[in-house]
Amino acid sequence: MAQATKKLPAGVAPADTLKSIGKDINALTRKRAKITKAESALNALKAELEEDKAEVRRRLVAAGLESASGRDATVSVTEQEAIKIEDYGKTATWVFKKKERLSLFQNRISITAYREFKAAGEAPQGLSIIKLPKLSIRARSK
Repeated sequence: MAQATKKLPAGVAPADTLKSIGKDINALTRKRAKITKAESALNALKAELEEDKAEVRRRLVAAGLESASGRDATVSVTEQEAIKIEDYGKTATWVFKKKERLSLFQNRISITAYREFKAAGEAPQGLSIIKLPKLSIRARSK
């Protein structure tokens, strides 16, 4: 009984096709490995940068300074407001009582909407504002 053969493009033998696919897979695997290695190196550099920024911020705070300048840049210590949900139940109960309160939600609680509700005398329940340390770096103009 004859077996049905899969039709291949003209001039391509089954062994050539498998060999070509194998080479492509190997090339992709090598590229993926290079990217993974580069991502690891980049992530390590990012972590190192964050550690360095935290150290500079600690040293500025310890010295009682809000900013300092070097040859290449000026750094300043500021705070950024963020919302921390302290009681999800209270927050959800408060939000879902009125449709317009849903504007608090993005992927996180909207600080702008929070401030608007608070200014209108309807402070959202179960939330508080926390201060997050932030170090700004600006290159000097030459």
